[in-house]
Amino acid sequence: MTFWIIATILLGFIILSLLIFVAVIESKKDEKIFELSKKNIILQHEVERLLKDKEFETKQFNRVLTKHSRMEKYNTGGK
Repeated sequence: MTFWIIATILLGFIILSLLIFVAVIESKKDEKIFELSKKNIILQHEVERLLKDKEFETKQFNRVLTKHSRMEKYNTGGK
């Protein structure tokens, strides 16, 4: 009878330690997922910023081309 009491207590400790182990592993996985999603958001913001900068450069380039074209028309008499 003492054997069964000790075996039950040991089995309880083993199950409890396994549950704690699984909880710790899940927590670490969640932490890694959180870090990856945070990096993903940072990269998305950087890409958006770069695209906006590129769009601004394109608009600037178009303005320069328009001015150049107007000057050419002026210099050639609008022909």
